Amino acid sequence: MAKTLRSTRSPNLPIAPVDYAQVYQDQFSNALRLYFEQIDNYTSVLMANSGGRFVSFPYITANDTSDQRDGSTTIPYAMRFNTVEFSNGISIESRDFVGIGGISSTTLTITSVTSGRMYPANLLSGVGVTAGTYSYLQLSSTATPIAGTQTFVSGGASGTNSFVVSGGNNLIEVRQFVSGTGVPANTRVTAVSYDSGTGNTTVTLGANFSTQAAGTYVFRPWGYQGTYSVSPSQTVSAGTTITATLPSKITFEYAGIYNIQFSAQLTNTDGQIHDVDIWFKQNDVDISNSNSIYSVTASHGGVDGHMIAALNLFVEVQAGDYVEIVWHTSNSAVYLDTVPAQVSPVRPESPSVILTVAFVSELSE
Repeated sequence: MAKTLRSTRSPNLPIAPVDYAQVYQDQFSNALRLYFEQIDNYTSVLMANSGGRFVSFPYITANDTSDQRDGSTTIPYAMRFNTVEFSNGISIESRDFVGIGGISSTTLTITSVTSGRMYPANLLSGVGVTAGTYSYLQLSSTATPIAGTQTFVSGGASGTNSFVVSGGNNLIEVRQFVSGTGVPANTRVTAVSYDSGTGNTTVTLGANFSTQAAGTYVFRPWGYQGTYSVSPSQTVSAGTTITATLPSKITFEYAGIYNIQFSAQLTNTDGQIHDVDIWFKQNDVDISNSNSIYSVTASHGGVDGHMIAALNLFVEVQAGDYVEIVWHTSNSAVYLDTVPAQVSPVRPESPSVILTVAFVSELSE
């Protein structure tokens, strides 16, 4: 009969009498004997060749069976996962958004936000929205500006893209839209450095100043009211409830060190080789030294170029942390490709992304 792994329970030791009693001694010894039998059972099963099968470590395996495209080479995109095969203590959480708007051609206009924030690579749904539609770039923002007054301090010469403003109070962030003297329309923030000592913020823009910076500047949040580029082209009536999802957050229930492994099916439809960067983010912050660059083979003889990007990384997380795998391509001819099942010979489907995560160790003291 096979042994099973059972948790131990501390013995219920009898209370000792004032005077020596054989009965008490027998009861005491028997309680300890039963306890040590529990421990023997536990250790003998755990230390056996197959003992590890009784240990339940956190893990997940997931994939995505849709094509994932960038749409813009100016920003990164988080990889999506639409299928979870197995999981224990790790889940795929989605960035969700609900708003009111409409689509004309490839432009989505959001006039009000019910909940969440629109992220690049969000999959859209709603009445009249074409299946598989995704947003890939915010074009403008009409959201309420961030609090406070951001006044020019220094820098901002014509032809440059960096300046210093007073205020900001750590509220200015990458991807926000900026307006003010010398700033081209719909310019976005690309880098921010806040100085708590002076209260000033150094801001780098995605476009150069047309004239010397001066006066006050307005910073509007990204991901809310405004316009977005979407694909494919279509018409959706204004006033439609638009729902967006991005199942990209690998979320951990337990603290520990984990091994995150992925493979991505990269396809290049162009006749030139193009590069793809893939790296990791933890709680929206880039993980240092986690980027890899892949040069994807060009199309040849009428056949698209293919390659598998694969990598693993040990990551230390706290309970509730999440990690995302992020990619960026130098040319939109490269995308994450799901290849259908093939025949002659029969071959299974190739998902655009395959993910496995396994627990490695508890955190060191």
